[in-house]
Amino acid sequence: MEVPQCNLPKKKKKSLLKIVMIFFISLFITCAPAILLGNEVNEDDYNLLETVVSEQEDDEYSSPAIWSVIPFVVLLLMIATGPLFYARFWHNYFPHVASGLGAVTMVYYLFFLNEYHYPLHSAAEYFSFISLLTALFVASGGILIKVNKAGTPF
Repeated sequence: MEVPQCNLPKKKKKSLLKIVMIFFISLFITCAPAILLGNEVNEDDYNLLETVVSEQEDDEYSSPAIWSVIPFVVLLLMIATGPLFYARFWHNYFPHVASGLGAVTMVYYLFFLNEYHYPLHSAAEYFSFISLLTALFVASGGILIKVNKAGTPF
């Protein structure tokens, strides 16, 4: 049985290798705290957690205003209509528009609500999601990485 070969140009092989390396680095960054800290919880940590939760229940929670979804709605409308009605602008400036609308949301959370937890939590979830997509892309692509060395367990 013949092993399929990767017949990609050299530039594409390098970019593919970069994607695989970014995946493994992101996987390490995502999993390293859990591995290093372990899953042990002692009674003092549990009591501290109860105290923090009870203090948070006493504080008032300020949820974002309903109009704060406007940047998201604008982005959805632009994604739906951009390629049809203003294709040249959309293809040239999509990253700028998306980044600008995301920046508007971040400024609102960080400076008007003084809330840092939700943006950081969303960034961590986004990072995990992109890592998952990268893994699925690599696994489903049937990518063969050929090395001229013998495989050993160490």
